[in-house]
Amino acid sequence: MESVQLLAIDKNETYSEKVYRQLKQLIVTNQIKPGEALNERELADSLAVSRTPIRDALRTLEQEGWIAKKGKQKVISLLTWKTVQELLEIRLPLELMSYDLAIKKITEQDIEMLQNLTDEMRVTTKAIDPAEYYELMTKDIEVHIQIARISKNTKVIQMISDLGDQLIRTSVLSLQYGDLPIEEYPSRHMRLLECLRKKDYDVGRETLKEHIATWESHLKKIPNILRVDHEENLIF
Repeated sequence: MESVQLLAIDKNETYSEKVYRQLKQLIVTNQIKPGEALNERELADSLAVSRTPIRDALRTLEQEGWIAKKGKQKVISLLTWKTVQELLEIRLPLELMSYDLAIKKITEQDIEMLQNLTDEMRVTTKAIDPAEYYELMTKDIEVHIQIARISKNTKVIQMISDLGDQLIRTSVLSLQYGDLPIEEYPSRHMRLLECLRKKDYDVGRETLKEHIATWESHLKKIPNILRVDHEENLIF
């Protein structure tokens, strides 16, 4: 693995937490490929840290399912087309449920928070490399998670939050291989935000459907681009 500059550390973060965050970003952006074996010493050298935070981070990533054991090795878990299909099946119903609940409970403070997130997205729409893709899609998914939080339904919040990293990972794939139109993302979020502000239930639902349909259509291009058989659970 090539040398990687460690992400800036938050003052409340430990080195183990920072290494965990860095490695997850490398996995989600496919800079460490599915199926690739991980070597603690190489990772420590690459990130210029001791092996202890590497070991702690790998343990957490394994618990979350990002890393799997293969014999004595630890490898990046495979991303299969079956996993993507499951995301395609569940995302829209969950997001619509979240929106339906949030529009009844949203406050001016919530609107302001969503506005700030959307404004931040505008800054990153010129993304040109995987790290910037990650930043952009993290902001995108954070908008959707924040809408779930506004719903105040703990089950909806948990389910959408749990999907967050996989949604980021597949969205990054769409940017890398599926020609996802990132310049449209801030404007779509602005339309959705305006519907929430005006409590325009029907138009907001259609805006959300359009947004997710765009994500789906570009994601579905990936098997043909990467020559992955839709019927087989092959890694990308």
